[in-house]
Amino acid sequence: MTDRCEVSTEEVRFHNGDITLVGDLYLPATAGIHPAVVCVHGSGPQSRKDIWGYASAAERFATQGVATLVYDKRGVGDSTGNWQEADFFDLAEDGLAGLGLLQGRDDINSRQIGLLGGSQGGWIGPLMAARSDDVAFVISFSGPGVTPHEQNLYSFRNWLPETGITEEEWPTYVDNYTRLYATARHYLTTGEGWEAAEREFVGYLIRQGVVSPEEVEAWSEQGGDSEPVLRPYMQKMISELDYDPVPALEGVACPVLALWGDRDVVVPVEKSVTVFDEALKRAANSDYTLRVFPNLDHGLQPPPDERRSEDEFDTRFLETIAEWILDRVDIAG
Repeated sequence: MTDRCEVSTEEVRFHNGDITLVGDLYLPATAGIHPAVVCVHGSGPQSRKDIWGYASAAERFATQGVATLVYDKRGVGDSTGNWQEADFFDLAEDGLAGLGLLQGRDDINSRQIGLLGGSQGGWIGPLMAARSDDVAFVISFSGPGVTPHEQNLYSFRNWLPETGITEEEWPTYVDNYTRLYATARHYLTTGEGWEAAEREFVGYLIRQGVVSPEEVEAWSEQGGDSEPVLRPYMQKMISELDYDPVPALEGVACPVLALWGDRDVVVPVEKSVTVFDEALKRAANSDYTLRVFPNLDHGLQPPPDERRSEDEFDTRFLETIAEWILDRVDIAG
């Protein structure tokens, strides 16, 4: 471990095509050329100020000599675009654009820029590393080793009391969810079965709050074609639900640290550890570490009644990451 140093922050802007991403770069106040981390979002509308915007982690890493970039997800905060219309590949390119920004700075070591991503970021981080040789290392936490389709069912099953779905209703829910997935996928693949796909998907969008029943009724009254409206949502959902993390993991040659909490009810931890292990072995990756923390949940935090703060990661988790990074980079100063 290095002695802690002061930290400065700088707002930065970078671009992926016509999308502008805005974030904060946490910099060690010491002079020199620093290693760096780009933080990759989880799912949903996450800003650089959320816990999974990684601001608390970024400040900690910067005090130990590692510059860290956090940014507003596209369509959130000051960033343009719409995260709801972006697939994993779009979001991976957003992160790589951030990496490109850091590579162009004279205070960053362009050969020592890694990634930190949790949950959905645990899918996207390895995808970024598989697509770019410029990624120096990958840190994944609560990263799923299964498709989003399988992860969703696992998560929903564990959250039954919160969803209002009873044990008796669960098989029907699974049938409905599977039918939605199958009909949309069949239509997008074959161009057949639009009426069934439309019926299933309209119901899904209403339940998710994406459209209202009144909007759907207006489509019918106006005699409009709903296919141009619904198809982008279908394509995004199926693209995400079908995403297989294994090919990307098999393409990661740089060092990998993957962490989970044993109280995670969102991601199947045991299966994910096995998938990461087997895929990285097939990649002939000679430097990867897989670890499961006791008594930590999906957010790498203790259970709610044992937390010191709602907006801070567990100390063990952050210390493990910092020590692992510092073993693999050169600290300036």
